[in-house]
This record gives sequence, C-alpha cells and structure tokens, in this order.
Amino acid sequence: MKVKLSKAVKLFFGNSSLEMVYFEAIANALDANATQVSINIEAKDYSQPETLVITISDNGEGFTDERYSKFSNLFDVEDASHKGLGRLVYLCYFEKIKITSRYKEKYQRDFEFSDSFDEANCTITQQSKGVNGSTLSMSGYTLAKLGKNEYLFPKYIKDKVLEKFYSRLYKYKTKSENIEISITATISGKQQAETLKTSDIPEFTQVQIQEKLDLFSNIELYYNIQSTTGNSKVITAISVDERTYPIDIMANENFPPFYEMVFLLYSDYFAGKVDASRESLSIPKADMDRIQSLLRKNIESIINEKIPKIAQINKERKEKLINRYPHLNGYFENDKIGYASQDELLKKAQETFFRKQREILNATHLSDEQYAQSLDLASRTLTEYILFRQNVIEKLKNIDEKDRESVIHNILIPMKNVFEEQTFADDIYRNNIWVLDDKYMTYDTILSDKEMSDVVNVITEGGSI
Repeated sequence: MKVKLSKAVKLFFGNSSLEMVYFEAIANALDANATQVSINIEAKDYSQPETLVITISDNGEGFTDERYSKFSNLFDVEDASHKGLGRLVYLCYFEKIKITSRYKEKYQRDFEFSDSFDEANCTITQQSKGVNGSTLSMSGYTLAKLGKNEYLFPKYIKDKVLEKFYSRLYKYKTKSENIEISITATISGKQQAETLKTSDIPEFTQVQIQEKLDLFSNIELYYNIQSTTGNSKVITAISVDERTYPIDIMANENFPPFYEMVFLLYSDYFAGKVDASRESLSIPKADMDRIQSLLRKNIESIINEKIPKIAQINKERKEKLINRYPHLNGYFENDKIGYASQDELLKKAQETFFRKQREILNATHLSDEQYAQSLDLASRTLTEYILFRQNVIEKLKNIDEKDRESVIHNILIPMKNVFEEQTFADDIYRNNIWVLDDKYMTYDTILSDKEMSDVVNVITEGGSI
C-alpha cells in the first residue's frame, strides 16, 4: 500500500464503532456477488475483549488478481459509490486480519492485513476445484474494552445490518435474489444465533414525490407500515450508494404504539454524498433541512391516510402545547408537532420568542408594524409571567405541614442569595417575594437568609452605624 496505514486509520475512522467492521465486511462480500455471509464471534467473556475473535466468511468471487490489486491500494475504486477505504476500519479494532480466499474455483490466496501490510506478501496456491469465497479472521483486539456489549449480540447486529442495508437487500428481493447473513456469537460458553434473509425484507409501496432537490433528480419514497404486538419501531432514512442513513424525523416519544414503519428516500441527488469513511452524510445543512421537511410532509400524509387516529392524536398534542404554553402560540413549528420531541418544539418556539423580543428592544425607532409587534410581545410576556406566578402559588399550596421552613423560604426566595435592583430582569423568575406583598417587586437590595452584619454593611454602604 502507498499510504501509511496507521495514520490513515486514525484520519478516516477516528469516530467509528465496532459495528462498522460488520458493515464493511458484508458490503465487500455483496460487492463480490456473495449470496451467503457468515459472522462468527467468540470471546471468553465480555470483560476480556483481548480474547475476541471475529471470523467472517462468504461465498463471493474471492480475491482475484484484480480485486486484490484494488484491496492493496487505497482509493482505487470502480465508481463514485465506492470510497476505497472501508477495510481500514478493521485495523481500528484488530492488530491483524488473516485472509484466506478461493477464486476461480482452484486458486487460493492467503495473506495478512495489518499496519505493516505489504501486497507482495501473499501466497497463491493451486487447489483442487472448489467453491469460491473468502474468510477473514480478526484477532488481537486493540482497545481496552468494548464500546458496549451489544456489539457482540447477534440480535443487535442483525437489526443494525438490516437498518444499514435495507435498500440493498430490498433491491435483491425485487430481483428474486436470495441473500442470507448468519450471525453466531459464543461468549462465556453461551451461544446465540440469528439469521437475516432477503425474505425478511417487507414489501414496500413506492410514492413519487413531486418536489425536486435539484433540476434533474427525482425523489422516490418507499415505505412499509405494519401492526405489531411488540415494541413500536420507526425507521426514517435516505438511501445513499445502496446503504441507508437514518435522518431524524420522528422522536421516540411520538412513535405510534404497536406499529413498525420503514420510510426510505431515494434520489440520484444522494449519490456519493457521504464522507470517506461512510459514517456521515455530506449534505449541506440547507439541503438537509429541506430533505427533512419533504420527508416529514410526505410521511405525515401517508400516516394520516393509513392510520387516521394519528392525525387526531397530533391535533390533541398541539392543543395541549398551546394550553400549557399560550405565550408561545403561533411560534410552534406546526409541521413538526407529532414528530419532533416536545423539548425540541419548546426550545425552537422559545428561541423565536426571544429573538423577536431582542429585535424590538434593540430598535432605536419603532415603526407602526414594530409597535404592534411590541404590544403582542408584551402580552405574551405578561402571560408567561402570570403562568409562572401561578406555578409558584400551586407549589406553595402543595407544601406539606411536615416540610421544613427552608422549603417555603426557598420557594419565596432562594436562601443565601442577594438580589440587586440592577439585575432585576435576570432575577424576576427567582424572586417570589411578591407572594407576601407586591411592593417588594420594587427594591434596591434583597438579602435572603443573611447575617445581620451583612445587612448592616449594605445599609451603611460599608460604613458603621
């Protein structure tokens, strides 16, 4: 190889996870036209990652001279959908990868992939006629511990592989090509196994989206919705170079109960738009915002049609938000209600509220429009303050007679604090002395639970009585 591997690994895969090892091995096997991939994981215990050995086998075309040449040279790729870097992720976790490959049915290539890899150090022997395929045996785990034990769970790996290769496996299914990926793990003498087949991929409904991301690229949405008795699950992703990349559309708290949903967005516009390590999308933020908006709008339309009760649930969610936060009515992003988390909706609405307040307060002269807006903002601020005061009153009403005096004191005004007139705007939501008498909202200084000497010092401005 023409590049120092240890530096290339750190440069391109500094933020990878162990599951990337499975993804890259499977992708390479499928590129070699494999129909069967076997992942075998062995370790003495989760607490002994140094004993971890991962063996991945396939029945693909094997490392022919051409494939071995491409493997030996970084960035040597057939087209823009390949990056020529995937194999480097193996070296993020293992010191060496022993590779045995049968190709052209009678040749066997053996070599070792490590930081000191030299393409000349491979052995080719002629064997009796047999089945093509490759086996990668990875050992010498280099990290002190596993990122998380789930990386060795067959069920976890199966789910992640399915999510990553949904679009590719569905493509095989439409062509009636049977792909089988088996995963076996033996940890502490206990074995678990899972199998993923193209037959596991559901049938998708295709929808042509009218909007375009550029002048030439069409957008298609493939989706599947089915009821389930288990946990709800929603996958929203875009397909890039036959891999799927999740994008945030629906927060977990909004998942419809007892449904599994998959939404995959396809477009020629996405081709090649991932970083060199294939870990992150390389789509400008403005374009990504537009993609999310398009996907959310179309998902909403589909869900409302297929599950009408969801539209009613989202309507109720909006009403609850407005009733709970009336001062932010009109600032909520309506298209995100039922999809984004409530915290995100509130944060965005508050940011819009504060920005408009700042614009008015920074204005040296108010136009008629700005004056009308200032009245609106003033009424919203008053509403917010009234809501806040009501919360304080309710808190006081709910105090138990067994509560210490300090509990009441801290509700009224935090103990050991000093409030100054100059910081009134910052303290207005912490100083609740108005509960006793509203006149205390006009003050020079408030000392809460301070020594009398401190009080005298403030009164005398540092002098003596």
